[in-house]
Amino acid sequence: MCDEIKKDRDVAEFSLIGGQKRQLRVTLDPVRLKAYRLSAFQIAGALRQANFLLPSGSFSAANREYLLETGSFLKDGEEVGNVVVGLFSGRPVYLRDVATILDGPEEPASYVFMGLGPAAARKGIASASVGQKEAVTITVAKKKGANASLVAQEALAKVEALRGNSSPRTCG
Repeated sequence: MCDEIKKDRDVAEFSLIGGQKRQLRVTLDPVRLKAYRLSAFQIAGALRQANFLLPSGSFSAANREYLLETGSFLKDGEEVGNVVVGLFSGRPVYLRDVATILDGPEEPASYVFMGLGPAAARKGIASASVGQKEAVTITVAKKKGANASLVAQEALAKVEALRGNSSPRTCG
């Protein structure tokens, strides 16, 4: 969601409070590590080597400059599990062989909740369920000269279009 809102040419700054970032968690199995004669340091080194992106130069063509990069970042749990972390009996040992890999939300660092009080029903505010719900606060700052109402309308339209598609917290 963040990337979609940040793309607006009239948005100067954007922040998100609450929600959960996506996180890949790797939990090493000490028994399997020992069986394959591997250490946590070897695993860390293999992951460092597999998860990099370096600038590799540039070239010009058609009155444009193109920047080249080498390598790539690991994108999901499957790619992380496919990293070769060692050899055993002449065969590759993959990270998935010695670890559990979870691809999901991070542990919450801050909590933001929204709820309806007891007077909500008397004031005609209906809710499917009573109690507090997790909330996400989005702040958008417009660029100088931009129409604040239009920037807000565009941001709200993007949030509404993305509702239910993904975790609200997809930016870092």
